Amino acid sequence: KEALDEINRALEGGDGSLEVFSAKAQIQFELEQFEDASKSYAKVLSMNPKHAAAKFNLAVCLEKLGRWQEAAEFFEKAAEGEPNRLDTQLGRGICLLHLDKADLAAESFEKVLAKQPEHPTALFGKAVTLQLQWHFDEAARIYESILAKNPNSEECLVNMVTIGMARKDM
Repeated sequence: KEALDEINRALEGGDGSLEVFSAKAQIQFELEQFEDASKSYAKVLSMNPKHAAAKFNLAVCLEKLGRWQEAAEFFEKAAEGEPNRLDTQLGRGICLLHLDKADLAAESFEKVLAKQPEHPTALFGKAVTLQLQWHFDEAARIYESILAKNPNSEECLVNMVTIGMARKDM
């Protein structure tokens, strides 16, 4: 918080450089001030529209704020600048799940799994997309593989119960 106060003093003193706004945004992010950080990252992007880290971090802030559509758009923009960054695909996939766009979310998770076949978040995301598309057997197999490594995964257990209930209704 002291560093943020110092940066605000620098801004009040007329130092409106890209570096100062970037530092402000990062500190706000670390302090979990996501609304303020999103505004600071937007300012960084207004100064340098190609700033890859600002695009990604703005997307994360928007995701934390539950602004799924905006977050998905910024994850997409971040992926254009850094196509090999797996976090952008994960973030995009998670946002698309929240937007009920399982097909598009699946594409993002598949991109991660193509590079890291055992990535736990991507595997879980893929299982959720399969479950939403009523591919229960495939989803259950993935949940079971996750549970084999992490038997206390509440999310997997809940989703397995949900699959079991859906099968009974069929």
